[in-house]
Amino acid sequence: MHRFFPPALSTTVRRLGVVAVSCLAVATLASCGGGTQAKKFSPDSLVVFGDEFSLVKANGAKYAINSLVTGATVAPPYSCALHPIWVQYFANSLGFSFSNECTDWPAQPRTAVMLANDPQDVSINLANPIDAASVASAATAVTNAGANAVLTTINNNLGRLNSTTLVTVSVGRADIVQAYQTYLASPDSATQASLVSMLDTLGKNFSAGLRPVVQSGARVMLVLSPNLGSSPLAKWDATNLARNEAAMAALSKAFNQGVELGASIAGFTGQQVSLVRLDQIADVIAANPSTYGLTNVDATACATPAAAAPLCMSDTSSLAATDADTTYMWSDATHVNTVVQGTMATLVYSAFTRNPF
Repeated sequence: MHRFFPPALSTTVRRLGVVAVSCLAVATLASCGGGTQAKKFSPDSLVVFGDEFSLVKANGAKYAINSLVTGATVAPPYSCALHPIWVQYFANSLGFSFSNECTDWPAQPRTAVMLANDPQDVSINLANPIDAASVASAATAVTNAGANAVLTTINNNLGRLNSTTLVTVSVGRADIVQAYQTYLASPDSATQASLVSMLDTLGKNFSAGLRPVVQSGARVMLVLSPNLGSSPLAKWDATNLARNEAAMAALSKAFNQGVELGASIAGFTGQQVSLVRLDQIADVIAANPSTYGLTNVDATACATPAAAAPLCMSDTSSLAATDADTTYMWSDATHVNTVVQGTMATLVYSAFTRNPF
């Protein structure tokens, strides 16, 4: 179980040539990945925005596999030291901790501010992901933690930001999942093209909405959402597996590319924003599971209840296998397992250290 921040990029990621850190595509970020600085940016505060991919709840629970605090017999609180997510690793590497949410994470000099949105409901029926309950769940998640909801949270907390603040933000899962459900209800090329256009626009508008954050002087780690093309939700129907995987991958790509292009259109520079390509690393991990100690990249680690995050517990019979919390890529239908998130955290930290803030 991962407890401390991984120190280096995976050699496989480097060998495969994956672009872990990307300039925002054009000359507006000509200094991305290089350049000189009089003094390296050292944040006095860390503020986390986004959806549940970045969320540690007030009781320590994450939208992944959770554990009891060592020695406890009931939860909450949930353990932060066991099965941490990427933002915990990243904060720890900068000398911050989520002391308001975590009771058992190693102490750090400073407290990070957790303002990621909670979708409240992420349950999806993998036997029929467009049944009424699954559609209602996706709608709830978009309302609470979709791109527009996250922008509202950001705008309501601009007063927390200044030139010594580092912001992390990642969003997209809820909007992508809802679009995928719409596609499944009418799986044709015209529907897919319409949804791709919609998500591209949504991504662009989200990045444009970050302008007040940049204007505050805060630096921004803009972390793209992991590609869901290899997720269990994309693989739910064996009969139409290739079609559905391709559609989900296209929808994920559309939103993430919209975010990337929107940041470029907004004129953000490398001194303001660092873009982190976690969308690509999900595909690399799925294609090379043994390199990451994984034995299953298709099924969900959480078996009971279905689509269990954040209810799935490593201490109970929730798991599909006794070692699923450390050997499966996916916790549930659309959330990567915490065992993968150490690698993702490494990429975010590399982006921070390489970017010329």
